[in-house]
Amino acid sequence: MVPIFESLSDNWKHIAPFLLNIFPPRINIRDGENHIADDSQSLLADYVGLYPSPAGKVFDILAVEMKPPKNVSSDQLRSDFVKTGKEMKDMLDTLIDNGVHDAIAVGFVIEGYKSRSYTMELVGEGVYLMVQRGNCELLRSPNDASRIPQLYEHFLQIRNLLLSIIHKIDNIPSTTHAIHQAWKRPSAPIPQRTNKKRNSTSDTTSSLPTIPFNE
Repeated sequence: MVPIFESLSDNWKHIAPFLLNIFPPRINIRDGENHIADDSQSLLADYVGLYPSPAGKVFDILAVEMKPPKNVSSDQLRSDFVKTGKEMKDMLDTLIDNGVHDAIAVGFVIEGYKSRSYTMELVGEGVYLMVQRGNCELLRSPNDASRIPQLYEHFLQIRNLLLSIIHKIDNIPSTTHAIHQAWKRPSAPIPQRTNKKRNSTSDTTSSLPTIPFNE
């Protein structure tokens, strides 16, 4: 595993030991600003867990969003939740495209001193089910040492989910699941903030047709 978490800022020193020990040895962690083989479509999470399969193909199997306590706001939390969901959806589609049966995508969001884990499955035609699998409070000080067992269980659950995905990738059947292929839907782009101002009410309504009302 790439020791990327070892260089985390002081904001994350309280969770680095957990992150460094939960991931299976075959999973590499990369900074989300990088791409696989110059692939601009690979994920843009803060961190991405990737798995090089025995067949030689590299799969993104984990999306991680991290926001230190000083950067947490309600708007940012909603944005990170939506972004994580979109990234997990793209991961899930890629797994299905490559013939992984009963595929799931995994992600977790760390917001200040809270961690939440999620999975996503394609359960019907155009229905991507995203479920919160766990949540826990992180350590703020040495006085929080009693939370360590809960933290361990939280991250162990993520590890077990990743091991399940790896097993499915290692045992891709020779035929793809045609039904799941048909159930997929295109991904919507992540909204980007611009500096353009909206038109005034008068500008947007002036071009609308006038509807006569009978008296």
